[in-house]
Amino acid sequence: MRAILTYHSIDASASPISIDEATLRRHVAFFATKRVEVVPLERIGALPDDVDAVALTFDDGFESFDRCAWPLLREAGLPVTLFVASQRVGTNNAWGGRAHPSIPTLPLVGWDALRRMAAEGLAIGSHSRTHTRLTSSSAAELAEELAGSATDIEREL
Repeated sequence: MRAILTYHSIDASASPISIDEATLRRHVAFFATKRVEVVPLERIGALPDDVDAVALTFDDGFESFDRCAWPLLREAGLPVTLFVASQRVGTNNAWGGRAHPSIPTLPLVGWDALRRMAAEGLAIGSHSRTHTRLTSSSAAELAEELAGSATDIEREL
């Protein structure tokens, strides 16, 4: 079994993108037992089929990742990738200026914290520039969102 587990926010809202801190702590404690190998995202596809492994990712770069998830994962020695929308860093998740009715508007981590976490071993990936709906984007918009985000992250980190 190989899988990529994707988390978003750590909060008590019970929204579709949220996990509460107690549940996250249980997940980290389980992964720390090494019953299932946790590998960096870039390695998951290269593993043999008979290896049970997961890669852990967090989308959007919520501030709760820095405050709660990263300290737990770092202490447990578990690799993780955080995907950020480069032009939304340090703002909030009201994508396109609109809040979602079932998801709380929450703060996103800033560049200083991202630089610190990267120096501590966090892998940071591109989740576009603005978190726009990529399936309805033109080819030029896709290039701007995807390549531009990678350029932004390289420049800032």
